[in-house]
Amino acid sequence: MLSYFLYNLDLYPMDISIDMVRTISDESRFQIYLESILMNYGKIRQKSQLGQSFFYILNYGESDANIRLEIHTKSWTESLYEIVNIFGLEMLAQERSTIFANKLITTLESPHLSSRDLYDLHFLFQSHFPINQLLIQEKTGKNIRECF
Repeated sequence: MLSYFLYNLDLYPMDISIDMVRTISDESRFQIYLESILMNYGKIRQKSQLGQSFFYILNYGESDANIRLEIHTKSWTESLYEIVNIFGLEMLAQERSTIFANKLITTLESPHLSSRDLYDLHFLFQSHFPINQLLIQEKTGKNIRECF
């Protein structure tokens, strides 16, 4: 979603992906806290946990599209972050090279290729985003050539 605001991605995203940059000591407590926040904004349609990631589908209105929320609790040494300002709010966000590397990994490892992922990759290539090759190596154990 930040790509929409920061880099002029011309297709509005319906998903939010968050990396936790600090270790969570009690995942069940974190999950209860997170769900209490989400329920203030809509109905949780679906939730799951895969490894160290939490996934939610949130519906915030019957006539509105669902929003997919992913929260990754595993931190990667090679993920790069920067402070960005959106509407006067400063926050830590993935650097462009990390965004691209994560989108490539997600697309290449997904059993279901989505048109949205292909569109996002097209945008990242067209916008000349650099690729964090060290992150690809860390997450997949392969260099970028081996991934393709």
